[in-house]
Order: sequence, then C-alpha cells, then structure tokens
Amino acid sequence: MRFLSWNIHGFVGADGRHDPARIDRAISNISPDIAAFQEVECRGDETSRSKTADGLRKAVGDHGHYAWSIITPDRHYGQMLASRHPIQSGKIHDISLDGHEPRRVIEAVIRSGKKGRVRVLATHFGLKIRERRHQIAILRRLITSDRSLPLIVMGDFNNWLMERRKTGLAGVMADRTGLRTFPSRFPLLPLDRIWSRPAGMISQARTYPEYRQASDHLPLTAEIQIPGS
Repeated sequence: MRFLSWNIHGFVGADGRHDPARIDRAISNISPDIAAFQEVECRGDETSRSKTADGLRKAVGDHGHYAWSIITPDRHYGQMLASRHPIQSGKIHDISLDGHEPRRVIEAVIRSGKKGRVRVLATHFGLKIRERRHQIAILRRLITSDRSLPLIVMGDFNNWLMERRKTGLAGVMADRTGLRTFPSRFPLLPLDRIWSRPAGMISQARTYPEYRQASDHLPLTAEIQIPGS
C-alpha cells in the first residue's frame, strides 16, 4: 500500500498561486492508498468549502476524516485523512498547548481488503520546542495504547533534530522515512515523516520534486507491506 503525507500549505504553491486543482492533479498522479494532509484550508461559502475539501479527498478515494482546528464563517483550516479503503472508525484528539495554534491527531482504523485492518495516526506538530514536547508525549500515549494492529504514524512533525529514543517516537515505533521535504525548492529538512510498526513494513520511500511548485513542502510517500489478517 502507498501512504502519502503532504503539507499542502493551504493550496498555495511556492509561486504564490492558490490552486487546489494543481494539488488534486498531483495527488491523482501519485495515486496513494491512504493520505494525510496538513494545512488544508477551504475558503469561501459552505458550497465552495465543501467543493475544495471533496476535491482533495476524491483525489485519493471515497473515504475521509477531517480535523478542522480553525473554523470561521468563511474558512475551515486543519487536517484531512483520505483513503481509498473504508474507514472503520475515526477519532480526533486535541494536542493543542494553550497560547499556540490548535493542533490535532486523527486516529483511524482502515479496513484494507484482503490485508485486514491497519491503524493510522496522522498529525501536524507545532513550531515551538515546548509545543512539540507536549504533543509527542500525547502521541506516544496513543501509540502505546493499542498494539493489536499494524500502525502507521505520519504527518508534519516540524522537527529536524535527531530522535531521542526515550522521549521521541523511536522508542515506540520501528521504522521511519528520513527524506528531506522542506523547503520544496531546495529541500534541507526532513520535517515530514512516515513511521511504521512492526518492523520491516516500509519497502521504499520517496519524494516528488516535480511537484515543488505546488506547496512549500514536497509530498512524501512510503510503500508499506501490511501484514495479512
């Protein structure tokens, strides 16, 4: 299965152009099975917002789960988990720290046909170290709360430092990608990651420089072999 994590920067590309259709085309070409999107910004009236959100989801599949962190009369902003496989259950966890931008974790169990079920956690961490310490502590608790299913954790972690095994995800997850994704024009930092558990599920990972104009982050995918049911 192909997993995609992409911070789409509110559909605003590196060229400063707001273009949801460009993002949708890129996703269709990448063809992920399951995708986590950050900085999803749907503008305008209810019809316009729904059209933008539905277009993003449909570029992946028929199933989606939303985690809006900012809602105003003309703007919905947050994250989305989209899947071509049915989402059996979904939850939203608030990992915000007072005084900072609201942040969420999307938790979902996805039924992937013959391969059984996979649990997915998708998130977008804050910019400050204090925020991220708070958020990773919550995420670690979510990770260790259920070991019954294969687990994928993905998103924009806003962290370019080495993982600390005792306090980071390295102590509770098995494998991860480490490719540079930001800034998209000259990638220097591996802000976006895809983690898996148990070990040995990630067979390949890559970024897509051909879509560097679409966002300030490059899309990141991992080919993951889900253990059969």
